[in-house]
Amino acid sequence: MSSYEIFHKTNTKKSIDDAIFFNSNMVEIDIQVTKDDVIILHHDLFCKNQLVCNLYYNEVKKMNKNILTLCEYLNLLPSFMYVLLDIKGNNTKICWI
Repeated sequence: MSSYEIFHKTNTKKSIDDAIFFNSNMVEIDIQVTKDDVIILHHDLFCKNQLVCNLYYNEVKKMNKNILTLCEYLNLLPSFMYVLLDIKGNNTKICWI
């Protein structure tokens, strides 16, 4: 657990805001691919007891309205910030999207 995790959940817009506020030059995010090939930020392999890779993006979004796609997240970051992608699960198709 990082020191920032005590203040908010990871992989959220709030985590970006805090990284910028604290002058971080890098963020680490957890990504997975949904059944319809949308790359989302989500740490756990499951969302409400269902594998994320077996769910469509709109299903995940209904379960958690704060879920961000990788594109949404990257568009929020300042250009100077580096990103470390932690690919969750064993679905290798994420490498080709």
